[in-house]
Amino acid sequence: TLPSTGGFSGCQKCFIQHLKVLVFACLCIIPVMKTAKLFQKKNTALFILAFIIISAFLIRVYKLDSEDLELDEGVSVYHDSKSIIYAAKWSINDDYLPLYHVLLSSWVHLFGTGTFSTRFLSVIFGTASVFLMYFIATLLFNKRVGVYSALLLALSSFNVYYSQQARDYALLLFLALGSIYFYFKFIMSEKNVFIFYYVLSNILLLYTHGFALLVVIVQNMHYFLCVRKDIRRWLILQLTLFILYLPLLGFVLKEASKSLAILKPTMLTLFLTMYTFSSGVNYSFLSLLFGSFLALLFGSLLLFSIVQLTKDFKNKSYHELNTLIFLCFLLIIPPLSIFTYSIIFTPFYTIKYFIYSSAALYMLVAFSISKFKKLYQAIAIVLVILVSTSILYLDFSSFQKEKWSEVAGYIKENKNPEDAVVLHVPNSIYSFSYYFDPGCFKSDDINLCLSLQNIYGVENAGKLPKEVTDRENVWLILFNWWYVDKEATLYNYFNSGYSLAEHKKYPHIEVYHFSSQPNSMQ
Repeated sequence: TLPSTGGFSGCQKCFIQHLKVLVFACLCIIPVMKTAKLFQKKNTALFILAFIIISAFLIRVYKLDSEDLELDEGVSVYHDSKSIIYAAKWSINDDYLPLYHVLLSSWVHLFGTGTFSTRFLSVIFGTASVFLMYFIATLLFNKRVGVYSALLLALSSFNVYYSQQARDYALLLFLALGSIYFYFKFIMSEKNVFIFYYVLSNILLLYTHGFALLVVIVQNMHYFLCVRKDIRRWLILQLTLFILYLPLLGFVLKEASKSLAILKPTMLTLFLTMYTFSSGVNYSFLSLLFGSFLALLFGSLLLFSIVQLTKDFKNKSYHELNTLIFLCFLLIIPPLSIFTYSIIFTPFYTIKYFIYSSAALYMLVAFSISKFKKLYQAIAIVLVILVSTSILYLDFSSFQKEKWSEVAGYIKENKNPEDAVVLHVPNSIYSFSYYFDPGCFKSDDINLCLSLQNIYGVENAGKLPKEVTDRENVWLILFNWWYVDKEATLYNYFNSGYSLAEHKKYPHIEVYHFSSQPNSMQ
């Protein structure tokens, strides 16, 4: 994606980056294929699992670099392309937890900063989550539920979307599933090795995202309600986690008190959360049509699992009951607790922050399907496959993200050297620069580098630099302005003092060319 500064052309360098990542992928897939061949005759479930995992990988790698880097991806790739130590320090200073950024920094130093290679790390975690999903559901229920759960996660539009982003959400899901797996291995077994793996998986999880703490809270609620054995040992274990988590506690508390550009949630937000877990983030007409059907199907199956929970309680079938309680906790408590906090204090509700709750939904749905007769199970699975693949097809064919490459190309073609460019979200300079000037994107001070070309990231009109206000021509680039600059202060400032010469629309982005000359659009 980035032009070469050395012996290779830009295309050659991009091809080499793709080739390196694909070779790595082949090395990962070969063991899976050998496992499938080994167990094809002996174990049908593992053979089907291998097929599901390969399918999950192919879905997640499909059109991986067809969309531009989004705003947050540009921020991550810019900073993580520096040294690993820099990435760790920056992540903490800029309100991120460090684990993913340390991993991404290591990754881009091996495979480069192309869109395909930077996103491929999330593909690995997203695919590995499908593998873990099978083992968790098999441990909690049986192989049939394990296969169904892995299939639902593999085809989940919501999870595919975040498995194709250079962000920490796929890693968050993977580590949350690892934490859950070792939690149940710990309470089902007396082996000390599972204590070590439980602590390790939880520390890695807690160092990935602030909302990961809710997974540990759910585990504690479940333990004290349903397990209650060897309380002393459990408390020592949680104290160990707390001590290891202390370095980040102040950071998390500071984040919880920050004011973010997030709307206060309503009851509709909770329904939207369940819809998104079921059907993804594409809200086009056809996607809503298929998505509503799938969400209603999942909702009906979820109610069936809750009915089964009450039956187990009456029949004193405690093993299945305890498992269903845990999954209901994991599905409900993280969204509901953040919803409550956002209503009372600072709005903080963002669906992707508890991506791990979607895994609980899929396991509950898979459990419900497994309770049907075999014919009805087959019908339900076929329906899920057909509708899920239809939604994925619509995602890949019609869903458009931010077009920073087109915006950068348009500005590069039409901007005069003395013109000023204002990007109203300061962090949008990273994705813009990635396509506008790769040299600036690689520089140590991207703001200084772009300011030499009269390009500035500005949050609102009150923060406009003097270098902009005395220009005859200004290009204003608005990214989701109704979400960040709700009062449109930048647009109103330029619209009142300049004439509008040009206006272009792109997905999520609008470009205005303001001039001090008479309005050429009138």
